[in-house]
Order: sequence, then C-alpha cells, then structure tokens
Amino acid sequence: MRILILAETGFLTDICLKQSQHSEYLYDQAAFGNLSIAVPEYAFAETDGSLLLIPLLFFLIKLFLLGKEKVWLHRRLKARQQKLQEIVSFANELQRSSNLQSYAQHLKEILTTLRNLTENSVLLVKADLADLRRVCHSIAPTFEILNRGKLRCLSSTPPPDEVDCLIFESIKSYIQEHSQKYDLMLFLCHDRVHFDHPEVHQELAAIGAQIVFSSSECLPAHSRKLASIGNGTGLL
Repeated sequence: MRILILAETGFLTDICLKQSQHSEYLYDQAAFGNLSIAVPEYAFAETDGSLLLIPLLFFLIKLFLLGKEKVWLHRRLKARQQKLQEIVSFANELQRSSNLQSYAQHLKEILTTLRNLTENSVLLVKADLADLRRVCHSIAPTFEILNRGKLRCLSSTPPPDEVDCLIFESIKSYIQEHSQKYDLMLFLCHDRVHFDHPEVHQELAAIGAQIVFSSSECLPAHSRKLASIGNGTGLL
C-alpha cells in the first residue's frame, strides 16, 4: 500500500524534541522508503524560527505570517534555558542556609547539566531539521496557496488561525496534485482544537484524504507495532 502522510509543525517538533516514539517510527519508515511524508514549507519555517522560502514569495510570507505570535521551537528551547537559569539562581539563594547547602549544591549540579543539554539541543534541532528536509517532501508556498489561505482566514472558515489556514491550503494543494500516486492519504495534525471541524473533515474527504490526530493512527496495518511502543515493549 502506498501511503502519504501530510504533516505539520507538531510532527516536526515531535522529532526535534524527541517527544514521540510513534512519530519517530513514522520518520524511520519514511527514511526506509516504506511511506512518504510531505510537510508545508511554512511548517519548517515555523519550527526553525527562520524563513527559508523561495525569494519570490519572501515579502508575502513576511507580510502575512511574521506578525503572528507563534512560539518557535528555538524560542521554546531558549525559554527552557532561561527557566533553568532562574532555578539555579534560586538554588544559590537556598545555599546560603547551612542546613540546605548540600541539597542546594546537588540541585545546582543537576540544573547545570540540564542547562548544558538544552544549549546543545539548539544545535541538534538544526541538524534534525536538515535530516527532516532530506527525508520529507517540502510543499513550497505559491501565490495561489497564499491567496486561498488569506481568504479562508478572512471568511472565518476553520481552522481559525491564519497560519493554520495557510498550512491547510498547502496540504490540500499537494493532495490534489499527487493523489493518483497513493492508496492512502492522511493529514497528521497535532492541533485538534483548531482542525477538528466538520468543514476540515469534509474538504479532505472530497479529495480522498482524512485527518488523524496522533501518529499512532497513521498506519492501521502497523497498529500492533505502534501499540507495542506505547506500552514499552518495543517494536516487534
């Protein structure tokens, strides 16, 4: 069976932050050529925190998208670093109390290790995104996609967020162009609140695709293997 998975920012975040073994399994299957994964270019940009889009569309992307207050992945990592530094400062304060010195020192050592690991994660994320680009098909933005996404948002058609509208229109465009190549097409979405609407389900069904909200739902034929990851037994 030829399977196409249309993924968005949540999937990329899962891989970069090692948050889901299910998503990592799908990524590995794509790397082995057992399925295909396509990701809108904007999702890569949203994850990376920088725009790596074709120059002709750069101005429009800036105009339509950069005003959105999104939590980029690198900002999330920076926020972790800042929070860890705050806790280190609190540990320093605790260390002034003689009865807490040994505990505070132990806490500082752990926090310092975590902070160093988080700093290294910024570089690792860049490497992971580069690997994802090699494995996944990138859905380039077009003027048509940008216009449809903008109009979708202005007409208050779900999803309610402008960024999500552009990602959704990118995914629909890719499905319509490549539908003849695949037996099963799934939109893997981590944002149920924004995308679990009748309009979204109906539009995908009309072009032969469906939406799922977890990586474990993407491969019904492999459900036993995916379930074994979730219960800690590992792949069969």
